[in-house]
Amino acid sequence: MIPLPSTLTLVQLRERLSLANSYNRLPILLDLAWQAEWADWLTVLGEEWQSCDNIGLHLDELLEQTPLADVIDQPKALRQWLMTADEVAALDALPEVVTVWRGCYQSNKWGLSWSLDRDKAAAFPSFNRYRQDGQPLLVKARIARDDILALKLERNEAEVIAVRPKHVSTSHLPLD
Repeated sequence: MIPLPSTLTLVQLRERLSLANSYNRLPILLDLAWQAEWADWLTVLGEEWQSCDNIGLHLDELLEQTPLADVIDQPKALRQWLMTADEVAALDALPEVVTVWRGCYQSNKWGLSWSLDRDKAAAFPSFNRYRQDGQPLLVKARIARDDILALKLERNEAEVIAVRPKHVSTSHLPLD
């Protein structure tokens, strides 16, 4: 009989990521998804979210093979694990329907990371780590507050984590 892996604690999850960089942090966390209690895993995902620069590359696995899938099914009931108390309070203070923005390219138009701040979203395609060939875009969308997976306030980005908000418009951003 093969022994099952022991359940990792919140402290152990954090330790496993302590030397990770912005490109291997999420793959490591994905590998640990079912070795921890789901609330602990979601807590660490929330803590590390804005330190992961390759969420789009792991989008399917993240949405389908981790506890985040439960949050997608029941965002209002489970999203508190992804946020700090300040982020929960800020999300609760948003209007019932929220306008969000995403600076992107055609190939990554429907990612999970959006912003409440149009100008911050518009800046993302010009950052070297996100730059791609092609025309940079600014997508405007709306989402019900209760459908938002999380609000992240680190790095002063007012980042909304959302799955496919309702498209309003797409405009071209200037090429650098």
